Amino acid sequence: MRFTYYASLVIAVLMTAFQSHAQNRKPDGDETVYNLYLDNLVTDRNKAMEICEIYLSGIDSTKAGIHTAALCDSLAQWYEKEKFQFTKAINLMEQALSIYHKEHCADKEADIKYKLGRMYLKINQYHKTLAYAHDAALYFTYSRNTEKYLDCCNLLGIVYHICMDYDKSTDYFAKMAKGAREINDTSRLAAALNNSALLAGTLKDTLKAENIALEAARLCIATRDTAVLCQCYLNLASQFIGRDSTKAENYLALAKEYLTDIDMAGDYHRIYGMLLISENRFEKATNEFEKALTYYAEGEFNTKRLFCLNILYNIYETSGKEQEAYAALKEYHRIDKSTSDKNTYFELFQTQNDIILKDEHLKLEEAKARQQFAWLSAISLLTIAILITWYVFKRKKMRIRQNEAELRNQQLLYEKKQQEIQSKKEILEIKQMQQYKIDKILKKVMDKLDKLSGSINNEPVKEEINALCSDLKNTREENSWKEISLYVPEFNSELFNDLVKAFPNLSINEKRLLALLNINMTTKDIAKITMQSPHSINIARYRLRAKLGLTGSDKTIQEFLSEFKKKEENISENE
Repeated sequence: MRFTYYASLVIAVLMTAFQSHAQNRKPDGDETVYNLYLDNLVTDRNKAMEICEIYLSGIDSTKAGIHTAALCDSLAQWYEKEKFQFTKAINLMEQALSIYHKEHCADKEADIKYKLGRMYLKINQYHKTLAYAHDAALYFTYSRNTEKYLDCCNLLGIVYHICMDYDKSTDYFAKMAKGAREINDTSRLAAALNNSALLAGTLKDTLKAENIALEAARLCIATRDTAVLCQCYLNLASQFIGRDSTKAENYLALAKEYLTDIDMAGDYHRIYGMLLISENRFEKATNEFEKALTYYAEGEFNTKRLFCLNILYNIYETSGKEQEAYAALKEYHRIDKSTSDKNTYFELFQTQNDIILKDEHLKLEEAKARQQFAWLSAISLLTIAILITWYVFKRKKMRIRQNEAELRNQQLLYEKKQQEIQSKKEILEIKQMQQYKIDKILKKVMDKLDKLSGSINNEPVKEEINALCSDLKNTREENSWKEISLYVPEFNSELFNDLVKAFPNLSINEKRLLALLNINMTTKDIAKITMQSPHSINIARYRLRAKLGLTGSDKTIQEFLSEFKKKEENISENE
């Protein structure tokens, strides 16, 4: 054991010396441009980074070395932390990772993987965050780099929180807090407590969330960590929205003193806007959300922009500001089309998590097998080890081939399904906008009829007018469903014919709701298309679950439809 330990130290020293020598060599690209970059690095950092990008663009990727990788890393962090352009930062980091992998710089490679995981989190690609952060955490565990391992734990805790695996999220935040206490790292402890407070808030444990966030803020004040302190105050303000407006406003005032970048500034105005909505101060709320959008537009914050636009659309729609509502809706769909489906990333995250769990399970099984074989004689151990190595290699190779084939098939099916869904959604969006205009006209007519009814004393005439209003409303809802039926062929598919036979008590509207859920439409989208409130759609979904026998089950309606379809296909094949 001691020999192995000292041997690893010698190898690490040699690798460090090699990397240091490589970094001091001449630049891989145009030396004149590189010197110009160095001249501006201290006096004008932004200009230096622009020159650095020009320098990197002129380098042959096949000849790039560690020096180029370090520049890619530096430029990527500038894009991430100062320009908030995460996609550009990711592309540069991927280049650096490729170079470090080629040069066998394991420590640098692990560090880049952690940074990539952090950046992919910003653009909602949770499966990639999980893969990179997990790989980096493994390396830092074996290399005993506690600080960087704790950073990976923090990142893994955040991504599991977002993807609603709260047990694992709790475990990783606890690991980070424990490790930070052991090495007396107050800054990392404050970050762990702040994230734990956010998790407690998600789990509706408001008292715990408040206490932990206050403890995190106290630690930040002691260490003068203003970035985390600002996040703590914003977190506390969020906790008190709808409960204690005065406290929420006080914490927002404290946070305002430490706003250092566009992300924090956007979050401040977004949270303040939510506070104003809770107080029914909608006019001021719109101003705050518009300010938040202004900040978010300076960087790559598509998810936060969509949230603000959705709120603004609802406020403008309710207050009768049609042009502003239409502008918000149009901008929402423009951004939404360029942003990948979040549910897809959740599914990819779950798949990546399953792969990691299987890999850990296999490693555990192999470790048990090695422990059992240790009791055998030296000759038997050698023979069995050779056989096991050969068997594992062949099995792993076969499993890799099978997985690759399955992944290719799944990718093809997924792409085909996504194309179908996208095509249907685009048609439905067009019909939705047309229906939106028609409904506005109908609403104005019904409002005028209501006013006319109120001014007439003749009861028979008033009843006729009220009946006419009711007919117009029913006709509008029925026509809305008919329009949808024309562009969603699932209504008359073989699958739904089988569903009708299996569940004859389904109403026509419940069948229509099933068809829309089958193409992965959200409650909000269905509500918009059918011109009903999200609350009405949720009630309809609850009744539908009851008729399908899903009450008390964790299974979603989409999962039920998928299983039902597979069951019917198996029956058809057997026949």
